Amino acid sequence: MILEDLFLSLGQRLEKFFPQLERELRNARMDDKPSQYLATCIKRALKLGVPSSSSLIAAGIITEVTTTTRIGIVSLPLLTFMGFLTFAKLPKIRTNKRTRKLEKDLPYALRDMLIEIKSGIPLYSAMKTVTDGYGEASKEFELIVKDVDGGKSMVKAIESSIVRNPSEQYR
Repeated sequence: MILEDLFLSLGQRLEKFFPQLERELRNARMDDKPSQYLATCIKRALKLGVPSSSSLIAAGIITEVTTTTRIGIVSLPLLTFMGFLTFAKLPKIRTNKRTRKLEKDLPYALRDMLIEIKSGIPLYSAMKTVTDGYGEASKEFELIVKDVDGGKSMVKAIESSIVRNPSEQYR
């Protein structure tokens, strides 16, 4: 419990160094608060750095090779810091991956919707038909349909979808 509070406190202090993290977490569809996510990043980084450097230190002591021991000592802060930065950038990486998938599937879903709309089917029904079979695009259209079913107007649901997605092509 004390460690959890310490990590959360560190996460809150580090938040100012990652001003875009809240938006990146939202775009990656991760429900964590920035301070909680950074606390998790610290824990993961320590889980990466401590065992790795401890192994090097132990190997150096066992084999009596001082260079390996020194590398193990130096690698602790280095591996921990690099691991933290990697984990902190994970939401952006996930968002970019999701954006690529969305942009790959979007033209096909839109073409299907266009054909349906031209044949006289209402926009809502056309959106409902593309909620399956078009990967990330289907997931996004499914969220729009759920918003509309939940009482949002079609315009508000589409605007919410635009805000949720970092893809320029989607906007």
